[in-house]
Amino acid sequence: DQLVLPLTVILFVAALVAGAVRLLLLWVSTRVGIATGVDLSLGVFRRTLYQPYRAHVALHSSEVISGVNKASVVMFGVLLPGLLLISSLVLMVGIILTLLAIDAMVAIVAAVSFGASYGIITRLCHRQLQRDSQRIATEQTRVVKALQEGLGGIRDILLDGKQMFFSEIYRKADHTLKRAQGNNIFIGGSPRFAMEAIALALIAVFAYALSRQSEGVVAGLPVLGVFALGAQRLLPNLQQIYASWVSITASQASLVDLLEFLDQPLPTNTHQPEPAPLLFHDAIRFDNVRFRYSSDGPWVLDGVNFNIPKGNRVGFVGRTGSGKSTVLDLLMGLLEPNEGQILVDGQPISGNRLRAWQRSIAHVPQSIYLADTTLA
Repeated sequence: DQLVLPLTVILFVAALVAGAVRLLLLWVSTRVGIATGVDLSLGVFRRTLYQPYRAHVALHSSEVISGVNKASVVMFGVLLPGLLLISSLVLMVGIILTLLAIDAMVAIVAAVSFGASYGIITRLCHRQLQRDSQRIATEQTRVVKALQEGLGGIRDILLDGKQMFFSEIYRKADHTLKRAQGNNIFIGGSPRFAMEAIALALIAVFAYALSRQSEGVVAGLPVLGVFALGAQRLLPNLQQIYASWVSITASQASLVDLLEFLDQPLPTNTHQPEPAPLLFHDAIRFDNVRFRYSSDGPWVLDGVNFNIPKGNRVGFVGRTGSGKSTVLDLLMGLLEPNEGQILVDGQPISGNRLRAWQRSIAHVPQSIYLADTTLA
């Protein structure tokens, strides 16, 4: 009887402190996770914009968009769960230490039984989570690609009546993506119900064991109360730790893809001021220029030579695929020749002169892109 009041006060204070600490850790974790996620998303987008034109030609735009979107997946699937996992571990250690101070046997039984149960579940689900992680990373790109191709070719789709065809492409990719996400939600949330049943079973076992003692169940009520309180506080933290691990494992493939985008190098002159425009006085000359898009691909241009004096108007005529657009991309410095040189007033447009030359020219593309904004 003399211990009831002190224990009640201790448990009440411990509950208040645990709640306040949990609230603070949640606030800090959320702020840090969101700030980091914004930096990751910006980093992917910025590094992709700075890649040379040849890299953009080789990379499908849906991969870039999906890569930027994966920053959000990593933020909500890795960063925030990781921070929540750390905070839950801190709270769990505090709860176990408190239980050890009250009743060591109860603390050990609760920690071992619940920890071992979650460990077995983690072992069983790990392979399925990895498979779903890869599916999510792959199908997310396919969903974006299906959207781009469907909306980008809407004139032809309407004329040909191919709405169902493109809808089916989208359905297959989105169904696989949503199914993998649903699997992860189920795997992350389902153990809670089994753990609650195990906790009730352990309480019943404790009650039966205590009833067999000479003092009876009444003497063992404090022990049962401590165990029930410990289970009530331990289970949510263990479930949060497990759910965070599931989320991190399920987002592992997206994290790998994101890190590959972040590994893209930035040009050495990224932070340097823009050079003055290059003054053009005499002529542009292609001097035995050869170009191909890949080392094992065919030569798109092979030994091209011509001279364009200043003030001339020149048109390039030829069949599709003959290299007209490639010539202009080389002239604008978007591509670099594999062999030969492109000269402006007798000097090659490369190195420090490249950006100065690009500031001296204007470009009207074949496919006009209109931004959804004002003219200004």
